[in-house]
Amino acid sequence: MKRTVDDKGFTLEEFLQNYKAKDYPKPSVTADIILFSIKENNVEVLLIKRGGHPFLDHWALPGGFAESDETIFDTAKRELYEETSIKDIPIEEIGVFSSPNRDPRSWTMTDSFLAIVEKDKIKPIAGDDAKDAKWFDIEINDSDNKVKLVLSNKDENEIINIELEKNITKGVTKNNSDFKIISNDGLAFDHGEIICKALTKIGFIIC
Repeated sequence: MKRTVDDKGFTLEEFLQNYKAKDYPKPSVTADIILFSIKENNVEVLLIKRGGHPFLDHWALPGGFAESDETIFDTAKRELYEETSIKDIPIEEIGVFSSPNRDPRSWTMTDSFLAIVEKDKIKPIAGDDAKDAKWFDIEINDSDNKVKLVLSNKDENEIINIELEKNITKGVTKNNSDFKIISNDGLAFDHGEIICKALTKIGFIIC
């Protein structure tokens, strides 16, 4: 027979009345969206220019904080629309990024999502706290333990260089690939790591 009180003699209702959420630190939760356009062997990624701190005027993936009345999938779709005006496209979860110091504001974890579109069929328009939204070509140099990315937009004369350490470990059903930024000259947060993870999903980085 299932008990109705715990070892302290509390019913569920009494337990919840005495539960203090503030006693258990919690991270903020965000969603980030990697939007790729692929043509033959070329891949581009849509980036937004941040309009506020931190990483003011840096390029970044579209994304933002989850609200308490939505799923994280809903967060991803909402943030993508608010920052780029793009909506009604399929998205797929890539994974959670949770390094303790990944966000200078506070303890923040992000769930990342992949979308693939035909660039010529959509027109991104920056909105909300995004100042701009542009497509960047991705040049990839992939070796056994390192990856170098060059993100470039010729119209804006923007070039971002990112070098990352690559670590491949055996998983339950497939190999896992993890990336750690070594150097980065213009992309916000750990978004270089997130982009690399997405590139493994579509076969542009070997794991």
